[in-house]
Amino acid sequence: MIDKKIIHYRIPLKLINSYLWASLNQSAKAILPVIGVHCNKNGISFPSIKLMAKLAGYKTNRYIRVGINDLIKNVLMSKKKEGRHNVYFLTDLALWKRGRSFFPIYKEGMILSGLWAKMTPTEKALYIVLGEKAKINDPEVLNLGYHAIGNINKVCNYIKYAGITKPSFYTAYEGLCKKGYIEFNQDKKYRYGIVNFSGQKRVDRNKDNLRKALEIIDSSVKNIDIKNKVIPKTAYQKQVDFENKKKAQLEIAEKLKRFYEKGNIDEIK
Repeated sequence: MIDKKIIHYRIPLKLINSYLWASLNQSAKAILPVIGVHCNKNGISFPSIKLMAKLAGYKTNRYIRVGINDLIKNVLMSKKKEGRHNVYFLTDLALWKRGRSFFPIYKEGMILSGLWAKMTPTEKALYIVLGEKAKINDPEVLNLGYHAIGNINKVCNYIKYAGITKPSFYTAYEGLCKKGYIEFNQDKKYRYGIVNFSGQKRVDRNKDNLRKALEIIDSSVKNIDIKNKVIPKTAYQKQVDFENKKKAQLEIAEKLKRFYEKGNIDEIK
């Protein structure tokens, strides 16, 4: 569920499905979300070139001007000089309309935090596509604390939507996972979760779950009775004796591993 009080830019799904996103150059893809989060409800904003460069991950302003020109060329934006500042106007192609699908880019959690700037150009291109194609109504979303969960059935489609090459897709996908933007289970590599960067619940929930997980495991280890006594059913389904102590500890470690992969506290109970 999207909290309307948290400032974010809603990138419309039509931008992806029309392959317009794929046709943009790297600079345009980098600055569109930056401009978007600074817009008012009418799609008007006036961030400086210097600020856009910083938030998009560029050290020079030259790339920003290239990106602006590409956005204007593709009719996603127009600009107007007012005094000493440029004012940018997003067009209908770049604005979300009620009843249409979108992917939110959060101003604080993603842009101002510097997370967007840390992505490589191909990671930025792919991240938006992964977000747009993931489903917020997947049954596991609320349980695992993701923004949405998606399934990549055909890699070639995601390559076309992102406008990147096949080798770049694999590099970007692994990079997004390593940096913590998405998560996936090794058994189902192309079923991914989009990490929630709205800046609210997910981090606190994970810390609380981790604390509970460690408490359960610590309790389980202490309750392994080396004198062949019955182990509490809350920790194990059956009795273990001294000879099975190592096996029991391995089971605990495996449950902790599943917790890390799925973020579900029920996995270790």
